[in-house]
Amino acid sequence: MSGGQVTLDGSLSAGPTVSGDGGFPASSCSAPLSLSVVPKPYLAACPVLSQTIASPSAYVTLPCIGAGGPVVNADTIYVKCDGPCALRLTFDDGTGAGTTFTSVVPLQGAFLCEPPSQSVSGVGGFCTKVELQGSATVEYYASGQR
Repeated sequence: MSGGQVTLDGSLSAGPTVSGDGGFPASSCSAPLSLSVVPKPYLAACPVLSQTIASPSAYVTLPCIGAGGPVVNADTIYVKCDGPCALRLTFDDGTGAGTTFTSVVPLQGAFLCEPPSQSVSGVGGFCTKVELQGSATVEYYASGQR
C-alpha cells in the first residue's frame, strides 16, 4: 500500500464486571485510544497481515517491515500475538549516522508503537526491523514515510 492515512479509534475501559463488584464506592475508568497525529499520514504501509510463528528458540523476521519490505522505516507498528512471544524491534536513531539499537518486549496480546522520528537522548527514531520468537498466531501492521 502506498500513500494514505491511518487512524485508531477506541477506548480502554476498566471497572467492576457488574454493579456491586469490588469496593465502595464502585468506580470505573476510561481512556481514549488514538494515535499521536489524527489522521496520521503515511507514504508506505502493509495491510494487516497474519502469520503463524513456530520458533521457540530463534527470532523470525516479519517480512513487511525493513529492507526488502514495503515499509522500510516504520513510524506506526501494531503487533498482536495469541501466545507468549518475545518481540524484538530494531530502530535507527534518525540522525543519518546509521546508528541502530534493539528493544525486546515480552508480549502476549496487543502492542502499539509510535517511535519519534528523531532520537531523544539516544533513544527513538524509526523502526527498521520487527522480529518474533515463540509460538503464536501473529497479526501485524506497519506504516511509515518510507
